[in-house]
Amino acid sequence: MENISIQRKKIATLRSAAEKSADDFYSALQNWSLSQSRTIEGIKAPTTAELQALKEKKNQSLNALNESLSAFNQTFSQQSAIEQISGELPIVLFPVRIECRYVNIKHVVRNVKLEDTVDVSQVEILNNKLKTTGFVKNDQGRFVYSIPSLHRNVQGNPGRLNPLALKPAGGKFIRRINDIPELRLRFYPDEISIENREKNLQPGEWQSGEQFWTNICGGKDPQEEWIRFSLTMQVPRAAWIIKCTQPTNFKPGIPLPETPVFPAEKNFRDGAYTTAPLASLLPDRFVVRLYKNNVFKEFAGNPISEILATGIDPTEDPFEQDENSGMQLNGKSVRTPNYLKWIHDFDEAVKKGMAISVNLLEHPEYSTGVEKIIVTGVKLSTDEAESSRLLESLFENHKYQESGMKIIPKGTPTNTVSKNITEQKMKEDEATLYFNADFKKQPLSKLATDESRIKTALGIGKLFSFPNGTMTELSEAALFNRNLWPATWGYYLLQLFTPAMR
Repeated sequence: MENISIQRKKIATLRSAAEKSADDFYSALQNWSLSQSRTIEGIKAPTTAELQALKEKKNQSLNALNESLSAFNQTFSQQSAIEQISGELPIVLFPVRIECRYVNIKHVVRNVKLEDTVDVSQVEILNNKLKTTGFVKNDQGRFVYSIPSLHRNVQGNPGRLNPLALKPAGGKFIRRINDIPELRLRFYPDEISIENREKNLQPGEWQSGEQFWTNICGGKDPQEEWIRFSLTMQVPRAAWIIKCTQPTNFKPGIPLPETPVFPAEKNFRDGAYTTAPLASLLPDRFVVRLYKNNVFKEFAGNPISEILATGIDPTEDPFEQDENSGMQLNGKSVRTPNYLKWIHDFDEAVKKGMAISVNLLEHPEYSTGVEKIIVTGVKLSTDEAESSRLLESLFENHKYQESGMKIIPKGTPTNTVSKNITEQKMKEDEATLYFNADFKKQPLSKLATDESRIKTALGIGKLFSFPNGTMTELSEAALFNRNLWPATWGYYLLQLFTPAMR
C-alpha cells in the first residue's frame, strides 16, 4: 500500500492548481464583465475564447483533483488512514446538520402508452371484481389501475381467467417491483463550513478604501476614521476593504507614511454577488453508526467533492449557453441547476457523498427504530501543513464575511441583546475590536493570549489575528486552577488515596 503522505502531497499539489485556475478564471471573467459595462476605463479584458479556455482549464483542474481524492478513498479506508495519523495531531470537530427519516420506496410507472394498457372493464370477471371493491372510473370511462387487487383476482381464479386476455396490444407486460423500506440520512454543511465572502472589491469599495488611508495619512485619527467608515456598511466588510487597499508602505506599530502607496494590482468584481457560497473543509466521506441493543453497524458514504456549491454560481455559465445552468421554471415547479440538485434530490446527494441510504430489508433490526446515530468524518487527505492552510483560509473567510468572527468573553449572552444598546453602539464596539486586531500592533503580554493558544493548537499563521484575541481568560483560568488545586482536589487525593506518603 502506498504511503499516505505521498498521496497527500499529490492531492495538495492538485488542490493548489485547482485554486489557481479557479482564481484566474474568476478574475478574467470580472475584468471582461467590467469592460463590457465600461465601468472602468483601460481595464485589460480577455476575449470570450480566452475565457472559455480558462473555464475549461478550471474544470479540468477540479476534475483531476476529485479523481485523485476518489483514488485516495479507494486506497485508504477511514480506519486504515487514521491508523497512519499521529495520535498527537489535534482534530477540529465541526458540526454537521443531519436529517433522518423512514421512507417506503414505491415504484410507479409514468407516461404509459395506450398500447401498453388493457381496458379491464371489457373483461367480465375483472369488471365485476372492480365494481365490488369500490374502484371508480376515470374521465375516459376506464377503471383506476390497481396492481395488488388485480394480482389477487388473477391468482384466486386461475381457471376462470386466461392471462393472455390481460396482455397489452403492445405485447409488453409491466413488471411489478416490490416496495423497499429505507432509512435515509442526509447531511447538510453547518454555517461554519460555508465560505461566503466576496474577495474582490467593487470599484466604489476600492475608492472608499483608498480614501480612508488618504484621510488617516493626512492626519485624521485612525480609530475615529475606522469607526466612521465601518458605520457605512457591515463592519467585517469594511475591515476587509481596508485590508485589501492597505498601502504597501504601511506597517502596524510605526508612524503612518505621509503619502500612501497603494497596491498596483487591483482585483475588481462587477456586481454585489459574483461568487457562489461553497462548503469547504468537509470530510473525505461521512461514516454513520447505527446503534441498536448495544450493537452498532457502520455505513460509509461516497467520497465528497472538493467543491460543493450551496447557492447559485453566477460564474457557471456567464454567456448563458446552457439553459440548465440557472433556476428555470418547469411547469409549476422550479428546476435547479445540476450542481445544486444534491440539496433536494436524494439520489444526487448520495452521489455527492451527502446522503446515505440503509436498506431495511437487508438490515431489518433498524425497522422499528434506532437507539443512537453517530455521524463522523475526517479530512484525512490533507497533511498537517495543508490542513492548517485550509483552516486559516476558512477562518479568514468568516472573519471578513458579513456575520464576522471574534473570540467572545466568558459569560457573553449569545441569544439576547440588551435593550439599552443601540445598533450604532454595537457596530462601534465591533469596529473597535476589528481596529485593534488589524490596525494596532498587538501588545506584549506576560500571559499567553487566547488567540495565541488557538493559533498554536491549530497551526494558524502568526500574522492572522482574531478580533478580541488579546484576552487571557484561558491562561487566567489555568493559573486559578493551579492555585486552587492544593487546597481542594490535591489535598483530598493526597490525604485519602496516598496513605503511604504520610
